[in-house]
Amino acid sequence: MDLPTASDPTDAALGAHRVELALEAGRMGTWYWDARTDRLDWDDQLLRVFGVPDGGFSGTLAAYVDLLHPDDVERTVATVQESLQTGRDHYVEHRVVHPDGSLHWISGTGRVLRDEAGSVVGMVGVGADITEQRAQREARQAAEAATAIAQDAAVQAQSRLALLGRISGVLGGSLDVTTTLQQIAHLVVRERLADWCVVQVPGGPTGLTQPALAHRDPEMVAMARRLQDDYPPRLREDAGLGKVLRTGKPELWPSIPDELLEESAEDATHLEILRGLRMTSAMIIPLPGRAGVLGAVTMIGSDGRTFDPEDLAVAVEVGVRAGVALDNATLYADRDTVARTLQASLLPAALPDVPGAEVVALHKPGRTALGVGGDFYDGVALGEDGWLLAVGDVCGKGVEAAALTGAVRYAVRTAAILAESPAQVLRIVNDALLREDWTGRFATLVLARLDRTSAGFRLTVSAAGHPAPLVRRTGGTVEGVDVEGTLVGLLTEAQFGETVVDLADGDCVLLFTDGLTEAGAPGEMFGDERLAAALAAADPSSAERVTRDVLARVEAFATGTRSAERDDMAVLAVRVG
Repeated sequence: MDLPTASDPTDAALGAHRVELALEAGRMGTWYWDARTDRLDWDDQLLRVFGVPDGGFSGTLAAYVDLLHPDDVERTVATVQESLQTGRDHYVEHRVVHPDGSLHWISGTGRVLRDEAGSVVGMVGVGADITEQRAQREARQAAEAATAIAQDAAVQAQSRLALLGRISGVLGGSLDVTTTLQQIAHLVVRERLADWCVVQVPGGPTGLTQPALAHRDPEMVAMARRLQDDYPPRLREDAGLGKVLRTGKPELWPSIPDELLEESAEDATHLEILRGLRMTSAMIIPLPGRAGVLGAVTMIGSDGRTFDPEDLAVAVEVGVRAGVALDNATLYADRDTVARTLQASLLPAALPDVPGAEVVALHKPGRTALGVGGDFYDGVALGEDGWLLAVGDVCGKGVEAAALTGAVRYAVRTAAILAESPAQVLRIVNDALLREDWTGRFATLVLARLDRTSAGFRLTVSAAGHPAPLVRRTGGTVEGVDVEGTLVGLLTEAQFGETVVDLADGDCVLLFTDGLTEAGAPGEMFGDERLAAALAAADPSSAERVTRDVLARVEAFATGTRSAERDDMAVLAVRVG
């Protein structure tokens, strides 16, 4: 471009100088391409922008292309060609390397020129060094990207915590092993951690049992169960489920190619089922417990879904929480088994047979979380025409209470051999308990001696701080037995009264523990009046039906009050006739 000298005072000269200074300040230069001669003219400023020394540019479009970074050639040429074909202005950014080795970003803006006939005769444009702007833009974009990544990570972390919170909340709601395992499977599918899920634990004839399975498509559950039942997984030491159970380390299968299915299939039918499940990815997650690996969760993606290390990390955290829930449920089940076994050992295998009367007893354990209960019943024959029946409750729960229960029960049996009346039996039991150190523990008891008489049966009742029996007469009226006495195992000068009740055909006597009258505690309790009403309304045709009906009313009341705690209950019924 020919510019006037600085000494030219005309307005045109001043304008030209201003343009030159503006281009120089903006690190821009201009160019013109003649389409007829393929001549490309650059001004001095543009040569400096491209880092071309004097005489180093041959002035052709090909020479310009040769200066471009190899990775930018195709895109730049395509942009220019499109501009020539459409007649629209174009803008392009590309890189060039200066002779000193520095990399520069250049922007190019071009406009197509046409003659009066509309034919393209050339192009004119501007090129600018935008290296600094590009660096600033990239830095800003990098900062924005970093911010977005951090925000996304925060959202994901929050989402993960919320997910784990939901899972922990559900898994902590049950102490039943089977329920817990099924909850694990359903949660994995419901929270979309996998399309289907299998929970397996060691045991069974094959070394592995599958107590829980869930699938996002309910119709696929049957096929999945068929697969697990007909073709139980083979446990290998070096891979898969066997390795996870052995090492406690998870495994990730980002993809499941058909070759793997063919290798795993035992026969053609097995392969058909495997393909029908449309598995595309899998994770096997251990369920860690206090003493080792309790089992494993297999999470499977289907229909193209794949898992990555991030999915594995979330699954492992879910596995840890599921393992804690399973461990707690297993511990509770073990404790429950021990408690019920111990509780059963404190009750007689069978009650004595009483000709002319029906004797039925029932024990309802309370919530196992309260420990082994202290309620019990017993019965022992005293010759041919006499029987001693007992219902009692010891202080406290747990192993200590169980030990005291056993001591009281066998003390009653021993004393029944030495003494005739129930009150005398209670005195012997009281003395026996006081000889031992029960750390302040005591018991309540009600003893009923049933004797056959010429007129029917006679009941002699003695109580030691225990609720008195109820008698339902044939006509349906209910009366309480008036008898009192002090606790056993607490006072040396204990007093025990006795009351005699004659029983006729159809009469029914109910001995019980306070678990019945106190049902519903700590809120409103069932109480003595409701218990008497329940006995009056019970089916009087048998002692078993009386017991069943009374307990049904007690339990219905306790359920209605939604009491969080329920004490154990013992009841013994005698029906004459």
